Amino acid sequence: MKKFSLVQFFIWSFLIGVFAVTKGMEGEFGNIVFLNIVVVILTKKYFFSGEMGVKIVVVIIGILFGIFRFASVVSDMGDISQVSGNASVQGCITEEADIRNDRIQYVLAVKAVKEGADFQPSDGKVLLMAPKYPAYEYGDCLEVSGEIADAKSSGEFDYAKYLQRYGISKVIYQGKIKLLEDGGGNWFWQGIYSFKQFFEKRLSEIFVEPYGSFMDGLILGSRRGLPDDLVANFKTTGLSHIMAISGYNITIVMMAIGGIFWFLGKNAKVIVSSVCVVLFVILVGMSASVVRAAIMGIIGLFALGTGRQYYAFWGLMVAVFLMNVWNPRVLVYDVGFQLSALATLGLIYVSPVVKKYLNFCPEFLGIRETVVMSLSAQIAVLPIMIMNFGQVSLVSIFANVFVLPWIPFAMLFGFLAVVVSFLSMPLGNMIGFFGYLTLKIVIFFVEVFAGLPFASVEI
Repeated sequence: MKKFSLVQFFIWSFLIGVFAVTKGMEGEFGNIVFLNIVVVILTKKYFFSGEMGVKIVVVIIGILFGIFRFASVVSDMGDISQVSGNASVQGCITEEADIRNDRIQYVLAVKAVKEGADFQPSDGKVLLMAPKYPAYEYGDCLEVSGEIADAKSSGEFDYAKYLQRYGISKVIYQGKIKLLEDGGGNWFWQGIYSFKQFFEKRLSEIFVEPYGSFMDGLILGSRRGLPDDLVANFKTTGLSHIMAISGYNITIVMMAIGGIFWFLGKNAKVIVSSVCVVLFVILVGMSASVVRAAIMGIIGLFALGTGRQYYAFWGLMVAVFLMNVWNPRVLVYDVGFQLSALATLGLIYVSPVVKKYLNFCPEFLGIRETVVMSLSAQIAVLPIMIMNFGQVSLVSIFANVFVLPWIPFAMLFGFLAVVVSFLSMPLGNMIGFFGYLTLKIVIFFVEVFAGLPFASVEI
């Protein structure tokens, strides 16, 4: 019996268990399933024998683990999940503020709630949508009075379940805000967010808009300040992924760190690169796609450092399993996670098939490789794209061929411009000019392909 086959059975069974709970396999039915599974396991020697019996038990245990892991996080939404209507809450901002074009969104960790005369202790998270001014920071404690409601969904997109993926159960769309205490919070996160704000401020000093926001998105994954028409053009051309930190950016970071610390030994370089990847993931916000890519990248680094062969599929399986053990909501409620995982599967399994039929594509400037990767990823994510967005780009492959080669240069010029500007602002601006030209070329191609009458179709 192959040990890895049992691991694979267990992981897939765990994911099936998580998925089953979201489709109604809970409550009394879940208890009945649990009792039957226990009976089967205890009487294994009477019902099953040999290798098949072990596999069946592993599958059952995996499904059981998935069911109860999801149930445990669903029941941990806090007391605030039971509150609705006009009320007052006291809580502290626990994450970086999400700045949009027309508002700022804060995540509040609730400490107390007042529905009647007095505040009573409470817990859980709420999403506060507030005006852009005055702005509050991580660690600030607020008192907010307003209507506490469920999230409003739009079309097929279930916003409430999406917020549950982050442990947020309620939303305050409009409220009267009073600052209770400022400057609190954990020193580590305070430092991370302060550094990020400092970096973004320097980017805005070097690059005019929308190029500053664009560069911020490429390097740090932020979409704040991007014009709506530019965001729409990225979506139409199938290029939204370049604004979402993922495996592509993680690969660039690992290559850059490896080049900077070329003088270190193999093991030391692996450790330094892994630490830098973790810090980068924290800095850009720990979205599902970047966490998945980081786990796979770190596994690959350690495989390289120990002289072992790296299997991308097993790296993906481990990443998916660990992420869903930590937060099983991502499997069903996080479209970004689904797209990221399926696109990676496409690169692993679909690309070898696609490559056989694209020998006519030139290898010059990596054109063939870009076409193969883009087409393979699109094929894999097509069902999710149709189900969630109802739009499919017909020019994505060509747009990726013309745009992707410029992205590493744009990121390099943007990062160097900021670093050098600390020594000499004029020299930083000079380097930034090359970054501006690179982004200008990218936006030109995006607008050209988005302007084609057949750029995308609605399904």
